[in-house]
Amino acid sequence: MKEVYYIFSGRFQPFHIGHASVIDYLIKKYNKKIIIGIINPDPRQPFPGDKKDWIRFRKDANPLTYWERHFLISRCIRELHFSEHVEAVVPLPRPSINISRANNYLPQGPRIFVLCQKWNDEVEWWKAQKYKDNMEEILFVPFENLNPLAQLASGELIRSLMKVNNSGWKFLLSSSVSSFIEKNGLIAKMTSNLSSEKANDFISKTLQIEKYGELLLELFEEYLPLGDKTDDFVNDTSVKDHGLTYFQVLGELIEKEPTNSIIIKELYMGNIYKTSQVIGSMGENARTESVNVQQVINQLGCDFNFEHLADELETLRLALKERSTTLEHDAEIGAIVEAQKAARKTDGTKVLEYLKKAGKWSFDAATDIGTSLVAEVLKKTLNL
Repeated sequence: MKEVYYIFSGRFQPFHIGHASVIDYLIKKYNKKIIIGIINPDPRQPFPGDKKDWIRFRKDANPLTYWERHFLISRCIRELHFSEHVEAVVPLPRPSINISRANNYLPQGPRIFVLCQKWNDEVEWWKAQKYKDNMEEILFVPFENLNPLAQLASGELIRSLMKVNNSGWKFLLSSSVSSFIEKNGLIAKMTSNLSSEKANDFISKTLQIEKYGELLLELFEEYLPLGDKTDDFVNDTSVKDHGLTYFQVLGELIEKEPTNSIIIKELYMGNIYKTSQVIGSMGENARTESVNVQQVINQLGCDFNFEHLADELETLRLALKERSTTLEHDAEIGAIVEAQKAARKTDGTKVLEYLKKAGKWSFDAATDIGTSLVAEVLKKTLNL
C-alpha cells in the first residue's frame, strides 16, 4: 500500500504557532508523512485559474522570500521535533489549486490536501471547492479545536505588532523563529511596506472581534502569575481597550522564559484518542449511555470511526453554511454541529440522536461533496 501524504500549504509570512499547531494536529491524529508547500505569490504575474485578487497577495502581505520562509520553517520543524514527520518543504504556485503546476512539486498520490478555515475564511472554502473540482481529497482541520494561541496567530497580526513596536508578536512564534527574525534584521523588511496607521487599524479591528478578545483574555489569565501588577486593568477594563497592553505583557513574558515551554507545552488543546476500534467510551470523564454504542454501530452496518466521522461532519457543516437558504436548513446545520461535538466525545448514541434531526438536504449535500461516511450514516439513520 502506497504512503499517503498530507499536503499543508500556505504563504507562511511568517510560519507561526497557528501553522505549527496544524502540523502537530496531523502528526498526533494521523501519524502520516506531511509535505509543507510554500505558496510563492507574485502580484505582478497572473496564472491560469487565478481569478481572485485576494488582499493576502498584496506586496505588503508578502515581504519574505521563498528561501527566507523555507529557512524559518526548517528551524521551527527542528525545534518542535517534527522532522521525522515532515517529508519535504516545497514551492507551490499561486494559486495552490492550480494542480497542473503544483504537480511539478508534489507526489502524485495518494494525497490529501489539508485546509484550516479560520473564522469562515472565504479563501479556504474557495480552495476546497477547486480541489474537489480536480478530484482531489481534502481534510479540514477543525480550527476551533486548536489551542487559543493558534487561533489568535496570523501573519498580518504579527507584522502589525512589529510595526507598532509591540513585543507581543514573539508570543505568536516559536522561539527559534522569533529569535532569528529579531537577530537578522527581518523586522524592518517585514514591515517596510506597512504603515503604522494601517497596522494600528488592523489591530484595533481585530480586538473588536468578541471571540478574539475572549481568546486573548484566556491566554493572558493562564500565563500570567496571580498577583501580577496588571491584574487591576484585567478586572476593570475590556480587551478592546487594552489589547495592545495584553500583547505587550505576553511578549515580555516570553522574553523572560529561557525555553519555549510556555507556548509549546500543548499546541493542540483537545485530547486526541487514537483508535481504529469502535468502543463504548473513551478519554477523560467518558461514559457509556443507556444504549450500547457498539450495538448502535453494528446496526448501521458501515465502517465506522469517530475521528473520521467528526472530520467529515466539519466539512459538511462548512458546505451546508454556504448552501443554506431557509430556517429549516439552519436547523439541520445545528443538528450537524451537535453531532460533530458528540463524535469528538465518541458518544455514538448522541451522534445518531442528532443526525436523526437532519434530513435529506444534509444527506444530498454529504453525497455531493464526497463525505462518504457521513452520507452512509445519514442514509441508514434516516432510512433513505
